Amino acid sequence: SLAVFASDLIKSARHRLVLIDNYVDESVLLMLSKRDANVPAEVRTGRLTKDLQLDLQRHNAQYPPITLVGVKNVHDRFLIVDDVVYHLGASLKDLGKKLFAFSRLSFSPSMLL
Repeated sequence: SLAVFASDLIKSARHRLVLIDNYVDESVLLMLSKRDANVPAEVRTGRLTKDLQLDLQRHNAQYPPITLVGVKNVHDRFLIVDDVVYHLGASLKDLGKKLFAFSRLSFSPSMLL
């Protein structure tokens, strides 16, 4: 399933994990907590709501911290695992709700970051 695939990708990270997604909730934060504790994680989103910031505070009190960064002018969703970029057809929070694609892209993460 896509949920298992996404979870395995997150667990495979050894150097960094960056999610670019405007629809992040506490379920996504929990999914990112499956990474190795030594792997830094960052979420870049255009929706820095008070609810998300509160969810992040609660999450970071229990799990290895995730950094939240505000971004603008981003429509699509991307997951960067180490030096590999994946394009997501939907938000990670919607895994299991509808079928969508993960595509591995062949350019450097620096093009997004």
